[in-house]
Amino acid sequence: DPTANPLPAWHPRISTYATRRPPVSVNISVGAFHPNITTAMSRREALPPTHPSVQAMFATSMPAGHPDVDAILQHPEANPMPVWHVDVDEYVVRRPPVSLTIEIGAYHPDLGGVWGSLGQLPDAHPSVQTMAAAALPSGHPDVDAVLRD
Repeated sequence: DPTANPLPAWHPRISTYATRRPPVSVNISVGAFHPNITTAMSRREALPPTHPSVQAMFATSMPAGHPDVDAILQHPEANPMPVWHVDVDEYVVRRPPVSLTIEIGAYHPDLGGVWGSLGQLPDAHPSVQTMAAAALPSGHPDVDAVLRD
């Protein structure tokens, strides 16, 4: 305890023996509606199993010996963020919301209203992946495959 054991006045400053690394300068691009990482961590919300590897995204900017980020985020209840840790959201750059409109037929089912009950996408359905390609981030799961599973 430094308050119970103060350094003598003649002792050199401890910071004399430390060299600071340069600040981390990484900007991970995420979608406009990506959850706030710090909030999710404080709520102990686990990373979805389909999430891309965060460890791989930050690998070049983490100090040697840093614990595996994916393991931490998959089990946040067992890995609370230390109070001294930099706010992870500082390393995130949010892309603007997608402004994509795909014209569908007048009698097409309401996508938002029936998403969970759509059932399998018909084989003759046009490729949603192709229609939405310009708005999908790299690494996004194939939309047609998701809709057919």
